[in-house]
Amino acid sequence: MKRHLLVALAAVVALGITANLAQAGCDFEHPRKAKNFKCDFVQAFVSCGNPTGNVPNTTSASGVPGCTPPETFNAQAGSQINGWQWWEQRSIGKLQFREIQGNFGPNTRDLKVKMRLRRIIDKTGGLASGSGTLSTLARTTLEDTVVTSPGMGTDMTIIDFPAPFAFGMTNGNATLTTTANTLIAGLGIAPLPGCTSLEVVSIQVLDPNGNNFAVCGVFFKDLPN
Repeated sequence: MKRHLLVALAAVVALGITANLAQAGCDFEHPRKAKNFKCDFVQAFVSCGNPTGNVPNTTSASGVPGCTPPETFNAQAGSQINGWQWWEQRSIGKLQFREIQGNFGPNTRDLKVKMRLRRIIDKTGGLASGSGTLSTLARTTLEDTVVTSPGMGTDMTIIDFPAPFAFGMTNGNATLTTTANTLIAGLGIAPLPGCTSLEVVSIQVLDPNGNNFAVCGVFFKDLPN
């Protein structure tokens, strides 16, 4: 009797899995889950050797071409007084993207955006203030809401989409908390559906002059000799 019951339960589970797979329209390649993106911010420097960067004028100890001295985008623009800088003993910057339930229907998803900048200074050495922008560029692959067959949309990768989030900084501190759908709703674009893959192509923090101040990265502290 127990054996028959186990077989029956296994059959029910198998039928349920088959039904779910049959209903799935997310046919492009994707991981099981990827709900969070986190990064720390580091200084953005002008590239070396790229067509839009500086021309190499030195080599490293191992012979790799380089540009000296390192140049920030604010310095490249003439070292504007209100350009943002890091207070090297105290400044930090962090960013998080997190998947949340959308509020535009049962199959909509959203991306919560949370950014913090602390103890940022300007060229005078004082705590910075002014308007900045979290400038993001995403490559989105999704199951579009255009239905091609019952219950099925069209899987597609849309053009790389820029998403600028404006924020204000006061006395060296800035906090941005918003969602992706809040931004795109203002542009007349449909909210993010379920079955969406967002690739982070680029992330930049722009200062009040539009200069690239910070990007995602890692900084290694100097070690004692």
